[in-house]
Amino acid sequence: MSLFQKLFSSPAAILKVSIGMVYIILGAFFFVYRYQIDLIDPKYMPALVILFVAYGAFRLYRAVNDLKNE
Repeated sequence: MSLFQKLFSSPAAILKVSIGMVYIILGAFFFVYRYQIDLIDPKYMPALVILFVAYGAFRLYRAVNDLKNE
């Protein structure tokens, strides 16, 4: 069975992949709107963006490896 068939046949796999993509999108959102968000100091925003994108990429990597090992 191909990777895409495994992905779309398992709701848990879809959830894992979508959570990873949401973290990456959230990092991109914080990168674009870093000066308009007053919650965090703008000088620390690049670190937050890097952490969100790295964690999202890690979650995607783990989700794909879990699919390959099934």
